[in-house]
Amino acid sequence: MSATFNLDIKPWADQVRKLDKRLATKTFPELLKQQGKLFVRDLILATPPFDKTTIDGPLNAQRKVGVQAVTTDTKRLFQPMPKVDTLAAGDKRAAFALRKYIRTGALEALSTMLRRLGALNSGVVYEATEALQTTRRNAKGRIPKKGFPIIVLRGRTILALVNLLKGHVGKLKAGWMPAAKKLGVSVPAWISKHSTPGSVHDNSRKLGNPSIMVSNNSAFGPQVEHKIVEYAIEKRRGSMQKQIEALVNAETAKM
Repeated sequence: MSATFNLDIKPWADQVRKLDKRLATKTFPELLKQQGKLFVRDLILATPPFDKTTIDGPLNAQRKVGVQAVTTDTKRLFQPMPKVDTLAAGDKRAAFALRKYIRTGALEALSTMLRRLGALNSGVVYEATEALQTTRRNAKGRIPKKGFPIIVLRGRTILALVNLLKGHVGKLKAGWMPAAKKLGVSVPAWISKHSTPGSVHDNSRKLGNPSIMVSNNSAFGPQVEHKIVEYAIEKRRGSMQKQIEALVNAETAKM
């Protein structure tokens, strides 16, 4: 699913120009581009990763949120195989069976025996992989807190996966890069390095119906897309309304 938004500032632009003499000479296309730049910035901020304390930035704080999220999720889903002797707790038969299952690749039998010994799990695999983690994510793109972990025989692959996913942080935001470049929005390298598809159509000088359309073709879930739309549009609307109110109050004070 992709997200495409069209910025319409007509309800506010004329009023702003009338109230503020400094903007009286600005054309509608100029105002549209000015607000379009801020709109794209809002969209980038509203695209994961972020949390309640970083929804308004700064972007580098949002990166930390993303890095922490992939680290927590990966280690929540995957756990290294416990030491056989610790699990067996002196039971030689149990230790022998565990080693046999590992040696022969009898992963289902190994998973069952691990549960019997108290190591609750939802399966056993040789390596932690991005593909497997993707299948376990919820609609918000996170690994649910409920549920049992997957036991990984090659424990080092968990850390390798964490490092791989850290490098992916910023991919969703990068879908706004075409619009950011076109409108002059400064974006840090951890976002701009990705080649996520997106587009921008600048029709700000189109007679009769000027507009700026931007799109992000990342694989958004419906919940994520809704939040982006709601946040970015409402923030831009609210900001322009505050500008109008401030100008009205300034004019009233002069009377």
